[in-house]
Amino acid sequence: MQQRRLPRPSNRTRHSLRIERCYGHCGFGAQHHRIFFECGYLRGIEDIYQLPYDEIRTLKGWGDKSADNLRDSVAASKSQPLYRLIVGLGIREVGVTTAKLLASQVNDLEELTVWTAEQFVEIRDIGKKMAMNIAAFFQNEHNRQLIHRLKALGVNTVYTEAEAPKTGGKLGGASFLFTGSLQRFTREKAEALVELHGGKLASGVSAKLNYLVAGEKAGSKLKKAQAIGTIQIISEDDFLAML
Repeated sequence: MQQRRLPRPSNRTRHSLRIERCYGHCGFGAQHHRIFFECGYLRGIEDIYQLPYDEIRTLKGWGDKSADNLRDSVAASKSQPLYRLIVGLGIREVGVTTAKLLASQVNDLEELTVWTAEQFVEIRDIGKKMAMNIAAFFQNEHNRQLIHRLKALGVNTVYTEAEAPKTGGKLGGASFLFTGSLQRFTREKAEALVELHGGKLASGVSAKLNYLVAGEKAGSKLKKAQAIGTIQIISEDDFLAML
């Protein structure tokens, strides 16, 4: 089989980087994103679910097995939890913790397209500025159509009970935030441990926060927590001892 020559790299747009953020969990990394973007396969987020696998398998470095594995990974990603899709949409200031909060407010993602900034700001740990960014995203007609197209392609837009955080457990509903460089585990693993043991994740430092787990080179969040005075600042080892 003759392999197709790859195009020369060029400066990618912010839009292509947004696609990278959205679909890093689909089974390929930044280099693959670049190739697909340069080949014209990725012009919108929904394009990941319409990749031309017959062409991809002819690209240099690819083949039948790698193309089939990619296809299977993309298909599996359709059923990932709703919060992962929200993270991938690239809403300004919305990371995993806030995405989980947003997902838990609705039965289907499309419900958020009619929410106002006033409604978003009522959600725990979402401030006025973030609420305005979120509302602006969901009120944008292009983004509304994107969500509709993703849903039509079979991407999960529904919040399920399986995503709901556990109640009770050793952490008893206490809220946690991690800052600085963690040495014992990744940030994602640490946050998963909080939820596994019945704790809650906070998206920022406020008087409502119970614990700030400070890693190496902790910066402004640590200073803010110290200024508030009521937040318990603990180390990674202290956190592990609580589990």
